[in-house]
Amino acid sequence: MDKLKEMIAEQMEKFPGRAGFELYCLETQEKIGFNRDERFHAASIIKVPLLYEGLCQIREGRLALETEYELPEEEIVGGAGVLQLLHPGLNPSLQDLLYLMICVSDNTATNMVIDILGKDAVNGKLEEIGCRDTLLARKLMKVVPGVYSYTSAKDTVSILGKIYSEFYEEGMPFLRKQQFNDCLSRDIRFCKKCKELIGSSSRCPGCNEEINKLEIEEPGFAHKTGEVTGVVHDAGIWELPGKTLFVTLLTDKLPDNRIGKEFQAQLGKIIIKNFK
Repeated sequence: MDKLKEMIAEQMEKFPGRAGFELYCLETQEKIGFNRDERFHAASIIKVPLLYEGLCQIREGRLALETEYELPEEEIVGGAGVLQLLHPGLNPSLQDLLYLMICVSDNTATNMVIDILGKDAVNGKLEEIGCRDTLLARKLMKVVPGVYSYTSAKDTVSILGKIYSEFYEEGMPFLRKQQFNDCLSRDIRFCKKCKELIGSSSRCPGCNEEINKLEIEEPGFAHKTGEVTGVVHDAGIWELPGKTLFVTLLTDKLPDNRIGKEFQAQLGKIIIKNFK
């Protein structure tokens, strides 16, 4: 992966913000990392360790996916999600809350999950598995100046690896149904006819056919994005033929979040071109 590392390093040097990156190939056990241990504002990436701890407590018999929890009015918060638009007194199940937390990054659902799991339990699990650069500091959208959750690219890849290896059947469906796909995986579309990477083009650069006349292949990316002002993250698992890639790209100090998303999409294309 030396050539891939050089290509990513070139993009990193030109990037106007700060970036932390980690890529791990399961089959070859090769890694590429840049600023992998540096701590970043976690934004919604903190929902990945929440999912892992939830799966652990379910397996231990302490929780059940079908258990319902009342939505308290005082826990409704803004930002991403749909629960804020629904009536208080709703009774979503734990499974509903986990899907909402991951797939549409619902902050109200996330805060309910934090109450169900316990903040200390989440941080205790992070300590137990050696993720010392990740911390759940507080609930979402409940701002305490100077207090925020943080994570690193290395830790996030490690947690994704644990979900994949320990909870493949139970955990991967949550990540596979991600609704926000405007970062690493944004332009990862292939023409089934000629196998060329199409990206965001309206015509295939290989066979010059219009996109609406082609069958499109999109490699499965089970992932979670995260975003606040000046911060854009993506972290997930690409399941390619013969290769399983765990990748995290954290970015901050952005003058404009659109720059972060363009950077994410560019690195996503570089990675997939290398392995496809």
